[in-house]
Amino acid sequence: MTTSMGNGHSICDDYGISQYYMDMDSFRRMNEDRDRVPARDILRGLSNKTLITADVVTRERNTLQELLISALIRRNDGTEFLPLSKLDELLTRKVVERQLRGEFEGLLRDAGLQACIDYVCNRVAIGGPKHLKFASGRRLFAILIMIEKLDSFTDLRDAGLRDIDLPLRKLEDGMRSAHKDKTFTCFRSWSTFKLRAFEEWQWKLLAPYFSMKDGTENQVLFYKLAPQTVMPWIEEETAAAEHYGGQSWVKKVRIHHSHCNFKGPEGRESYFAIKKLHSRHERHFLREVDALKHLSSRPNPNLIQLLATYQHQDDYCLLFPWADGNLRDLWEKVEAPMTHPSQEGTIWMAEVCHGIAAGLGQIHDPGKMAEFEQATLARGFPTRAGSASEMEITGNTMARLVSNDSSPQLYGRHGDLKPENILWFKDQDRISRHNIGILKISDFGLTRFYSRRSISDAESRRAVGFTSTYRAPEIDLKTGVNQNYDIWTLGCLYLEFIIWFMLGWEAVDEFSFQRLDEDRLIDTDPDWIPEDNFFRLTHGSTRACLKDCVRK
Repeated sequence: MTTSMGNGHSICDDYGISQYYMDMDSFRRMNEDRDRVPARDILRGLSNKTLITADVVTRERNTLQELLISALIRRNDGTEFLPLSKLDELLTRKVVERQLRGEFEGLLRDAGLQACIDYVCNRVAIGGPKHLKFASGRRLFAILIMIEKLDSFTDLRDAGLRDIDLPLRKLEDGMRSAHKDKTFTCFRSWSTFKLRAFEEWQWKLLAPYFSMKDGTENQVLFYKLAPQTVMPWIEEETAAAEHYGGQSWVKKVRIHHSHCNFKGPEGRESYFAIKKLHSRHERHFLREVDALKHLSSRPNPNLIQLLATYQHQDDYCLLFPWADGNLRDLWEKVEAPMTHPSQEGTIWMAEVCHGIAAGLGQIHDPGKMAEFEQATLARGFPTRAGSASEMEITGNTMARLVSNDSSPQLYGRHGDLKPENILWFKDQDRISRHNIGILKISDFGLTRFYSRRSISDAESRRAVGFTSTYRAPEIDLKTGVNQNYDIWTLGCLYLEFIIWFMLGWEAVDEFSFQRLDEDRLIDTDPDWIPEDNFFRLTHGSTRACLKDCVRK
């Protein structure tokens, strides 16, 4: 099912077919369910002992084709895919048996017929423990039904063709598996029309199945998908509604429920964010994925969770839960809690600020965060943000998080902490004036991990990225950049957060204009471009100090 692409990344090379079967409760349970679904209506009440005539077989096949076509989901771009759940519902064991019995009447004995039915319906384990795959022939059977080539089924079966060999591409001497070194010469006698029909129909049945598990907990897979792959989105935003950023754009989608094992809030539809990088260089993609995987070794409720990654049409994409907005959206849309002062609102503010700091602490030193969690647990305090009465946060918490020399040797720096990179998830079960939601740090495209705390000036100039407003003085002073850079940006973010909490969004916006106005006083040069950053340079640009409006 998976192979390695280097750097510990696991590739899913079968469109998630094997993982789909592994995620079923059991194959026996799956078979029992199939026998109870509406597809048996295709049999029109006929028992297995009813004489199967050519006319009956034709009528049933036409009905099956109609049902398969009506089950296709058409996407915004005009492409179509057949959901995995519909494939299982329509191609029951009884339906497969009647179609094969009618097609090969007199040519297959009972044992041979049962073997063919098993080939289509049963899940078969292929490969060793490290590369175990599960396969059936249900997709292959559906394609042959749709292009009216079921008479070739035994030839394809004898050649060992299964669903995991798809997709196939046409060669002069047959069809070749796109991801396996295997050529099937059993297609040599097929007409060009039928070969083209096979190629076209296979893509309707190869919408990928996305999963977070591959025999181990929370393993993020990389799906390398052919350009013709139809994605299993049943809702997606149009191009006009996509959110563009400096390094990527993000699109909101809803995945068909039978094409992922990601579980959202019970009773509500789950939406996901597809982040497509502007860069098509693999190294840029792997940089962000490496950071996310490094952090996922200890799941943190304050860091965004990476669900899957894939390459499609030369684009590198990452799949995340969909957020309701970012921190700036929250400031703009939600009334300031202190408009109606309450203990609950103050507790919420303390919790989310602590959560952001805890998330940043895990980036800076994952090992120390683990020790901190164990220590708080031993003292009877929660490891996740609880109520203020339940927490004891001492003044040197952050210092202790980064001070132990026995910590693991990898230390991170986010590099671009700002309100737009703090995602806002509404807590639908507890949403109220005083519980506005959950905040998670995101966008790790500029995150770096190093084997030592001190980062040289040469490394910093090459590696650091920044947003002008929240940049630290080190950038302008051209001094070394280390984890303190994140602490500066966190302080800027906290200051704006507190202003919103006390006075609301208009005050945050006004604070930005105050910083701009102060910058205009620095230089009267008409070419001078004022900024709303938080500091100004002094002493011939050799030192920096906070702007006056920030100090107030």
